Amino acid sequence: MSIRLKIWSAPVLFYISFFSWYTDFGGPLSDSEIDQYVATMNNNGRPAEVIAFMTAFAQQDTGRQFLMVNNDSLRPTRHRTSVSDGEQY
Repeated sequence: MSIRLKIWSAPVLFYISFFSWYTDFGGPLSDSEIDQYVATMNNNGRPAEVIAFMTAFAQQDTGRQFLMVNNDSLRPTRHRTSVSDGEQY
């Protein structure tokens, strides 16, 4: 094995590993997976409108990746919200 091959094998293996970990190969959710998530939300006491929204979202899932951006830190002021046990954060 040449020195050039040894040098380039580490970045190539790192890229392949990262790509395999980061890329979603699973496809859309199956009906049984959606039912499992709905049952979990029911057991956790989620409101019916939240469960209906998430069920419709999951059924329309194409399995492709999507991008989410958290712009919360761009707000000029932060609002305090009470947590379930009454503490403030």
